[in-house]
Amino acid sequence: MKLINLILFEIKFQLKQRAFIGFSIVFLYFGYLVSSQGSIAQNLDFNSAYEINNKVVLLSLGAVFAIMFFAVSGLLREKQHKMEALIYSSPISKKDFFISRFSGVVIPSIIVFSLSLLGLYLGFNLSDLNPERLHSFQSIKYIQSWAIFVLPNVFICTSIIASISILTKNNLATYVSAIAIYTSYFLCAMFFNSPIMANAVSPSPENMMVASLLDPFGISAFYEQTLFWTPTDKNSKMISFSNLLLFNRLLWMAIAYVFMYMSYRLFSFKQGNRKVKKEKVEQSYTTAKKYKSLQPQLGFLTSFKSFISVLKLELKSIIRSTPFLVILLLWILVFVMEVYSRIYSGGSYNESLYPATNTLIEIVEIPLQLLSLILIVFYSGEVIWRENSDKINQLVYTTPASNVVFFMAKYLSVFLLPLILFTVSIVGAIVFQVIVGYDYIEIDLYLNRFYFVIANYLFYLFLAFFIQSVSSNKYLGMAISGLCIIIFATPLSGMIGLELPILKLGKLPKVGHSDLYGYTDNLKMFNYYALVWMVLGGLLAVLSFKLWKRGVEFDFQQNKKLVRKKWSTSHKFAVGFLSVLFIISIGGVYYNTHIVTSYMNAEEDLDLRENYERTYKKYDVKRQLIPRELKFEVDLYPAERGYQVVATCVLENKGEQPLKELLISEVIPVEYMRIEGAVLKKHDSLHNVRIYEFKEELKHGETINYKYSLEYKNKGFETSRSIVKNGSFINRDYFDPALGYSSGYEIQNTQERKKRGLPIREEHHDEAHMHLKSEHYEKLVFETIISTQSDQVAIAPGELIKEWKQEERNYYHYKVSKKEAPFIAFISGDYELKKDDFQGVQIENYYHANHSSNISDIEHFTKETIGYCQDNFGEFPSNHVRIAEIPNHFRFGGIAFPGTIVMVEDNLYSIDNRETDFDVVAKRTIHEVAHQYWGHNLTPNNVDGGGILTEGLCKYTEAIVMEKLFGKQILWQLNEQANNRYFSGRSYATEEEVPIYLENGQGHLIYGKACMAFTAVKELIGTEMLNKSIKTLLDTHKNETKPSVTSHDLIKAMYATTPEKYHKLIDDWFKRIITYDLTIEKVESKKLKSNEFETTLIIKAKRFEEQVGGNMLEIDIDEPIQIGVFNDHPSIATTKDVLHLEHHLMNKSRQEIKIVTKEKPFCVAIDPYGTRVEERRVDNIKNL
Repeated sequence: MKLINLILFEIKFQLKQRAFIGFSIVFLYFGYLVSSQGSIAQNLDFNSAYEINNKVVLLSLGAVFAIMFFAVSGLLREKQHKMEALIYSSPISKKDFFISRFSGVVIPSIIVFSLSLLGLYLGFNLSDLNPERLHSFQSIKYIQSWAIFVLPNVFICTSIIASISILTKNNLATYVSAIAIYTSYFLCAMFFNSPIMANAVSPSPENMMVASLLDPFGISAFYEQTLFWTPTDKNSKMISFSNLLLFNRLLWMAIAYVFMYMSYRLFSFKQGNRKVKKEKVEQSYTTAKKYKSLQPQLGFLTSFKSFISVLKLELKSIIRSTPFLVILLLWILVFVMEVYSRIYSGGSYNESLYPATNTLIEIVEIPLQLLSLILIVFYSGEVIWRENSDKINQLVYTTPASNVVFFMAKYLSVFLLPLILFTVSIVGAIVFQVIVGYDYIEIDLYLNRFYFVIANYLFYLFLAFFIQSVSSNKYLGMAISGLCIIIFATPLSGMIGLELPILKLGKLPKVGHSDLYGYTDNLKMFNYYALVWMVLGGLLAVLSFKLWKRGVEFDFQQNKKLVRKKWSTSHKFAVGFLSVLFIISIGGVYYNTHIVTSYMNAEEDLDLRENYERTYKKYDVKRQLIPRELKFEVDLYPAERGYQVVATCVLENKGEQPLKELLISEVIPVEYMRIEGAVLKKHDSLHNVRIYEFKEELKHGETINYKYSLEYKNKGFETSRSIVKNGSFINRDYFDPALGYSSGYEIQNTQERKKRGLPIREEHHDEAHMHLKSEHYEKLVFETIISTQSDQVAIAPGELIKEWKQEERNYYHYKVSKKEAPFIAFISGDYELKKDDFQGVQIENYYHANHSSNISDIEHFTKETIGYCQDNFGEFPSNHVRIAEIPNHFRFGGIAFPGTIVMVEDNLYSIDNRETDFDVVAKRTIHEVAHQYWGHNLTPNNVDGGGILTEGLCKYTEAIVMEKLFGKQILWQLNEQANNRYFSGRSYATEEEVPIYLENGQGHLIYGKACMAFTAVKELIGTEMLNKSIKTLLDTHKNETKPSVTSHDLIKAMYATTPEKYHKLIDDWFKRIITYDLTIEKVESKKLKSNEFETTLIIKAKRFEEQVGGNMLEIDIDEPIQIGVFNDHPSIATTKDVLHLEHHLMNKSRQEIKIVTKEKPFCVAIDPYGTRVEERRVDNIKNL
C-alpha cells in the first residue's frame, strides 16, 4: 500500500507540473497537425493502419524530450533543492523509492505520448479531408500502434534516461543520454540505409535486418516490414507483430530491463557514504597586521581580463565535463560513420566517392546543424542558470565585474560549442584526405564554411538566451526554445502555413557547392537572410541583457520594471542602430522577393493554375503545328548569369482541319514574337499566354515562318540552375514556348481538383491509346549558332561547322547532318578536352580540370559501347559523341542528345573507380551512349510504352555490354538493384500500376522491371536472337521522319525470334503484372561412386498476378526458370565457378530436382541472375 501511495504521489507531482501540461498540448496538437494535413500520396487512405503507425513511429522520436524533462524533475529534484539527506534518512525502502520514482517518469510519459493518438483521431475526423479516403473508426488500429510502439518506446527510453539520471544525478548527463538515444538511432538508420533517411539507395536485406534490430524506436523494423507494400497493401493490411519487428521489441525491452536492473543495483540509497580521512591539525600563529582597503581598478583592460577569466571558467566547466566529452565522442562517431557510409560503397551500386572537400563538408553539415541546435537548447539553460542552480549566485554576482562580462562570457561559451564540433570535423576530414592520398585539399573552402555553420545557429542562440532571460526556470525555457526551433527550423513551419521565408524565424536556405562554379545561387539569399536574423538576434541579445538582473531569481513584475527602466545611451544607440539595420535588411529581402521578382504562395499558385485551365482548356486539342526547320541563335553570359535566344522556325500544319487560332504558352516571357500571316489577338502576361489569329485559315500541309526572341537574367533571389558561372546547361524545354495548351500546368492533385470543382484528369493506359499517332514532334534538321565568354567552350547538338572569335567572345556553329528528334540543349564551361577516334566516331570528353581521374575509363567504355552496338545493331548514328560535365545541383545522372551527352559531376566524375566490385562509371557511360541508338536513332511514338524503347533498351544494353566486359556475374547486381527499384517505386507510386508495355514514365517500371524483363528474354532465347529482333525493329523504323514505333511493335519483333511456346511468357513479363516467390526449401549434396556430386533441391515456385483493385492472386506456374550450381556466390562467380546453369521447367508449386556436377558445389540458386520480379530474394540461394 505504501508503494502504491508513493507511485500516486509521484504521478500527481508530475501531473501538476507545467511541463506536463505543455507536453500534453504539444503532443495532442502535433498528432492533430500531422493527420489533418492530408500530406500523403493521393492513392493512400488517411487513417489506414499503415498511416497511423507511420505517423506514430515518427512522433515517438519526440517522446524522448518529454521523458528527459520528467526524469530531471522527478529524479533530481532532491539534489536541486538540497533535500537528499532528508529523503534518504526517511523510512522509505530503496526498492519502493526506485519503483515509485521510475513510475513517476514512465506513466506521465505514456499519458503524454498517448495523447498524440487522440490527436491523430481528431485530425482525421475534424479536418476537411476527403471522406472517400477515410476508413470507419477501428479501435484495433490505435490499440495495436499503442501496444507495439507507444508503450515499448516510452519504456525503453525511460529506462535508459532514468538509469543515467538516477546514477549520475546530473542534469547534463540526463540530456546527453537523450542525445545518445537519438544518435544511436540516426547512426543505425544512416549506416544501414534505413528508409527514414530518405536515401535513394535501397538497403540490402542484410543491412536492413541489422538496422531493424539495432533501432531502439522500432522505426527501421516497421519500414523493413512495409518496404515493398503496394498502396493497396498500405490501405488494407495491419502490421504483423512478428519476425524482425517482434525481435526488435523483445531485444530492446530486454536492454531496457538490463539498464533498470543495473541502475537499481548500483544506486546507493544514502548520501555521503565515503570515509573521511582524519588529519592532524597543527596550531599556527600569525602576526596581526593593520587592515588596508583595496581600491578596485575598473577599466576596459580590467573588464577584458575579467571577461577572459569568466569565459575560461565557463568553457572549462563545459568542455571538461563528462557529458560534453560524451557528446564529443558521439559526434566523432557520427562523423566517422557518415564519411564511411557515403564515401565508401555508399551509392546505389555500392560505388565509392573521392573525398572531395565539398563532399565531406556536405556529409557533416546536416547532422551538425541538428546537434548544434540541441546543444544550444540545453546549454543555454544550464549556463544562464548555473549560479542559481548551485546557490552561489549571490556570491558570484557581488564581484565588481560588470554585467557585460558575465553575459558575454556565457554567450560566447555556448557559441563556441558547435564550432568545436565543426573544427573537429574539419581536422578529421583533412586527416582522412591525407590518409587516403587525396591531394586536392581546399583549405579556403573549409574556412569559408565556418560562416555558414555560424549563421545557421546564431539566431537560435540569441533566441534561446532571450527565452531563458524571461523564463521562470530553465526547464520551461528549454521547452519553449526547443518548441520554437521545431516550429521554425523544421518542415513543420510549412505544415502550419508559414510559407513566406521571412516568417520562418532563423531559417536559412541551403547553400550547395560545385567544383565547377563554386557556391550555388542560394548564396545571395543566404547572405540577406543571415543579416536579417543576425540583426534580429542582436536586438534580442540587447533586450536579454536589459532583462537580466544577476543574482536575482525570476520575477515577472521586476522584469517589466527593468524594461521600463531608463535606458543608457549605449543601449539606446545599440537598439537604434540594430533597428535601422533590421529595417534596411528586411527591405532588401522584400525588394529581392517581391519587387525584382514576384512571389507567389501555394494557394495563389493553385488559383493561377485553376484560372489557366478554366480560361484556356478549350484550346486543349490535338497539336497541329509541327516544326519542319529550326534554328537557334544563342548568346550565353555565364558571368552575368544570363542568356539571349533568337529562334526561327518553319511550322507546318499537320492536322486534318484548317487552323484559325493558335495558343502559345510561354515558359520565359518572350520579348518579341512574330507568326507569319497571324495577328496577336490576346496577350495574357499573368499566365504568359499569347493567342494569335490567322488572317486566313492555315490549311493542312501549309507552312508558315515563326520567330521569337527572349532574354533571361538571374534576378533577385531566383535560383536558376541552367546558367551558372561554369558548367551551364540549358535544355530547350527551359525556355522554348509551347505551341498549344500546356496540360502540365493544370492542378494534378485529384482532391484539390474536386475541391475546386474541376473535372477529373483523364489518363489513357490502354492498347487502343497506344496506336494514336503523336503529333508533338517529327525529326528534322536543326542548327545552332552559339556564343559564350572568351574562357569557355560552348556546345550544342550537331556537327561543328565553324568556330570563331568576335568581340572577345567564342562563337560556334553546330548543325545536325541528318534529321533528328529536336532534343536540344546548350552547354558552356571552362573545360579540359580529351579527344580520340574510334571506328569512324570522334569521342570528345569535356571535363573540369580537377576531375580527370575517370576520363580514360569513360573513353574506354564509350568505345566498348560503340563497338558492341555497331557489331549488333548497325552503324553508330553519328560521327561524333561529346560528353560534357555539368554541376552536381542537377539530380539526374545524365541526359543524351543527338551526338551530345551531359553527365553530372557527382554521378560520374567524382566516383572513386579504383577498387570496386561494380563499375558504375561503365554502367552510366554505356547507358547514355546507348541512347544514341535508343531514343535518337530509334525514336518512339509519344504514347504510353515509349519508355521501354528508350530507357528499357538502354538498360538492356547496359546488361549485355557489361556482361561482355565483366562476366555474367554482373547481371546479379544489375538486376538486384532493378528489382529493389521496382518494388520500392511501386510502394510509393501515386498511380495504379500498369504493365510495362503501357508505362507512362514511371521510373520503377522503365529502369527497374523493364531491365529484368529484357534480361529474362535474353536468358530464355539467347543474346544473339534478342539482339536480332531489336536490330530488325531498328532497321524498320530508324529512318522514319514521324516516329511511329511503339512497345507493341517491340513485342512483335521479339515474337519473331522466340519459339511460339514462349510468346505467352513474353506477354506475362510485358503485358501483365506478375510477381514471383521462388524458394529453395532444402538442398543436399552427396558424392557418387563416379566421383561426381548429386545435388537434390526441394523448390517452391509460385506466381501472383495483380487483380483489379491492387490485390495479388496466386496463379499457376508453367515456365522454364534457370537453376544454377556454383563454386561461389552468383554475384562473384566467374565462368569457371559455374558448375551447372540450365533452365528447368517449373510447373508445380513444390517440386524436387536433382543435378549432377563434376565438382562439389558451394551453393545452389534458382533464378541466380534475378530475371524474375520477386519481393524477397534472400531464399533463392542456399549454401551447402
